[in-house]
Amino acid sequence: MIKIPSPYSNVGFDFEGKDFYEELKKISTRNDNYSVSKGTNRYSLILVDEDIEIWGGINSETDKIEPYDINLHYNTHKETVVTNPRWFAKTKTGATGILELWDRNKEFRFNVMVPDAYMFQTFTPAYDKKYHCQLACFVLEYEIFKNETELSSELGTMTAQSFTTIGGLKDDSPYAWIKGYIRRIDLKTNPYTSKKYYHMVVESYAMSFDVLLGADYVKTEISVGDIISAEVLLSGKISDRYTGEDYGRTEREKCGKSKIKTLDELYDVLCECWSEKTTHPTYKYKWNKNNPEMGQDAVTALVIYYMFGGKICCIDRMRKRYFNEINDNIIDMVSHYPETFYHRNKKEVNEFHILKDPDTKRRFKILTKEIAKKTGCGIIYRIFPNAGLL
Repeated sequence: MIKIPSPYSNVGFDFEGKDFYEELKKISTRNDNYSVSKGTNRYSLILVDEDIEIWGGINSETDKIEPYDINLHYNTHKETVVTNPRWFAKTKTGATGILELWDRNKEFRFNVMVPDAYMFQTFTPAYDKKYHCQLACFVLEYEIFKNETELSSELGTMTAQSFTTIGGLKDDSPYAWIKGYIRRIDLKTNPYTSKKYYHMVVESYAMSFDVLLGADYVKTEISVGDIISAEVLLSGKISDRYTGEDYGRTEREKCGKSKIKTLDELYDVLCECWSEKTTHPTYKYKWNKNNPEMGQDAVTALVIYYMFGGKICCIDRMRKRYFNEINDNIIDMVSHYPETFYHRNKKEVNEFHILKDPDTKRRFKILTKEIAKKTGCGIIYRIFPNAGLL
């Protein structure tokens, strides 16, 4: 069993023998910082890159970040549908919390550490209401097995997929043992330290998990198909179905005979129409039905623009990400970022600029045809009046 010094070690940070808070100050000065707020509650958010996030809850009484409210999160750019959220515990300030969740089929329960607990103080007490959770698992210790035979020899079991919450007396811990098959491995680099780390997708019991592991702690080669058994810390950010859902009842000015009259109705249709054929080429082999929105930002922004007007905007960082702005409200059906992130980094783009790319144009046509089929409209331009120009 190989032990990992801290969750931060799994994304390329090395704080051993160093002053943690002094290191955070250095990281803060060299990376993007954002103020994220809800009401009077605030966070200081450091975005090391598009993936690595460090959240600091600000005490409203002292206007300082409390040490126990500094938390690491990893943006997987995909979300898992969860149900029945219930707060187990929160820190004194309420900025960090432990949340109990159930998977979308209500087959098993698990807990997550929530770095932005201010953003969701309460939940609708409805048994069937679904939420989205951006879930990341930081390895604390692990073993790798090449096959079931090796697993049985070492652990005495042939069960290659399991999930067990590691809890205290109240079973309120955000730690768990995960066992499963490694289905994807991406080797990434922390831009601040230049250290490598692995982002793995592990197919475990009832669902897949995104697992982070520092490359410095990998002693033998890890391959797709291997079995990993690991103790992990689960970090999760809860969100509504999409950014801007508060404005989901926004209606189209002209919709004719289309069955899609509101943004909420469009989102429901898109969830059925997004596919491997409409995702960005970067995500073609990562796309799956559990995260249909993956890689769909450009084509989705075009659809929303043609149906509801407003503006198409983009964030041009590691990769351009497109979203919409309608009546000064941010609408992003694909990604979840703090609102300040959108406003600080956005720039308006012309739809023709996006459609210059032949692949985007091809994917957009596929998506519009699928929407036409789902809504019973036989031709695209009855839904998209301007689509004839394509």
